[in-house]
Amino acid sequence: MKQEDHYTLMVPNYKVNRIKGQESSNSKKYVPITEEMFRLFVELNYTKYKETENYLIGNDEALSRTTMMNLASKGFSHFWKVTDSKKVVN
Repeated sequence: MKQEDHYTLMVPNYKVNRIKGQESSNSKKYVPITEEMFRLFVELNYTKYKETENYLIGNDEALSRTTMMNLASKGFSHFWKVTDSKKVVN
């Protein structure tokens, strides 16, 4: 998970897979995370669940994953609108 002095997660590249019509493809990308986020993952038993189908957050949530993703996305969009923080685009 640590790569070149920063933390990353390797996750499915949903955007590329959908464009190619291969939603079950093995195409992956690295997503940077902060050291604090990594420590949170460890607290939430990341090492125990990293090769399983379990979620670290909201594993027992009644809402669908799509609904939760949409809510999180809207929350982040709202954050960028109400703060002076700038998105870092690589």
